[in-house]
This record gives sequence, C-alpha cells and structure tokens, in this order.
Amino acid sequence: MARERGHVASVGATIAARRRRLEEIDLPAVDLADARRKVASVGADIHDLRERAATIRGELTARRELEEDREAVRADLEATLTELSEAETARIAAKQDLDRARRAARHDRDRRERRLRLEDEIANLEREARRELAAAVHPAFRSTLEGLPIAVEAGSRPGEWCGPRTIAEIAAISLAGRRAPIVVVGNPAVGTESDGAGGDEGDDIATAALALGVPIVRL
Repeated sequence: MARERGHVASVGATIAARRRRLEEIDLPAVDLADARRKVASVGADIHDLRERAATIRGELTARRELEEDREAVRADLEATLTELSEAETARIAAKQDLDRARRAARHDRDRRERRLRLEDEIANLEREARRELAAAVHPAFRSTLEGLPIAVEAGSRPGEWCGPRTIAEIAAISLAGRRAPIVVVGNPAVGTESDGAGGDEGDDIATAALALGVPIVRL
C-alpha cells in the first residue's frame, strides 16, 4: 500500500545492494565423498598388490633354493611391482584431489556463511522497511477509518485498529488505489484490540466498501 502511494523506504537502496551481493555468491557443489572413495579404492589396490608381491617373492626364493626355473615368476614379480608403482602414483594424485576438494569445501562453507549473514541482514532491513512504510501511511489509514460512518478506528500505532479486520483491509485496499473486487468468506476475523462494536458486521463491511468504492464478493 505504501509503495503504491509513492512512499519509498530509506533502506531500499541498501536492500537492493545486499541482494546483488547475495546473487554474486554462488555455491558450487563439492563432492568430498567421491574423492575419499578414490583414495580408499587406490589404497585397497596397493594393499593387495603388496601382498601379491610378497607372495611372489616367497615363491621366487623357494624356486631359487630348489634351483628351479624362475623366469616366469621373476616376470610376474616385475609386472606386479610395475602395477604397484602405478597404484602408488595414482594414490598420490587421489590424495591431491582430496586435498583440493577439502579446500574447496572450506571455501564453500565460507560462502554459505556469508550468504546466511547477508540473508539475515536483508531480512532485518526488510522488516525495518515495512515498519517505516507502515508508519508513513498510518495517518492516512487512520483518517480513512475515522471517516467511515461505522464504529471502527485506527490505533495509535501501525497495525492496530479497533473493529473488523475486513474493514481495515478494505481501507488499505482503497488507499492503495486497487479496484479489483475482494472476496469476503464467512465471518471476518476481528482486528487488533477489537472492542466488539455493536451492529451487524456484514452491514458494516458493505457500508465501508460502498463508502470507499471497493467492490466485494461475499461467499
């Protein structure tokens, strides 16, 4: 209502700036689990290859003692040691990837914390803006209610009135310059600090709507 009547909150520019900063903080997904799985998988391969190499060395020693042919066993050992060297290199690379992922995760947490702080700041500023705008239109709102030919009036502070809530809403819609019909369902709730003013509430709502030029539809 206040904005529709041309009022602008003093913190509006600050809110816009904070929202732009919020949009600039992206949150890329960091998958530590995948990096950890790779390190664990390569570690398991290294363990198996070391056990295999130890077994082959035992067989090679036994064949040497028995003066049996060792060429095939020696070739198997060389191939196993080559695989082991490659696996150890892969583990180094996997650990480096995990370290990078952890650093990225820390940065991600920092960005999330900055986002949360900005979101809290924006929420506080928006509440301040709503209070300011409500205060700006409260005199007009109070004057509108007091000008109605029914027992309803605004309180001393924004958000307070004495009488049916629907009538206060009709007054707010009128001040906002809206002319679309509003729907009234059942018995409207009574506003803050209502004194339960006498008279038929439905008649009062119709009277207020007619006086302020706001069409209503009763369901």
